[in-house]
Amino acid sequence: MFKWIKKIFTVQKPKPLVLKDEVKKLSKAKLEKMTKTELEAYGRKFGYEVDRRETKAKIVRAVAKLK
Repeated sequence: MFKWIKKIFTVQKPKPLVLKDEVKKLSKAKLEKMTKTELEAYGRKFGYEVDRRETKAKIVRAVAKLK
């Protein structure tokens, strides 16, 4: 009956922050469908800096190894 009063006057502890692995591992086939700029953004999630002057095939090979 007085649950709403109890909620007002009690201190609620915040839930602990749980970090999730947000970087999703993609297959090589999906990587080949991406553009160079998309591959660059995906590589940065792993801390890898992509040189866009390279061919797309070399970039895909390099990013696929990051898994």
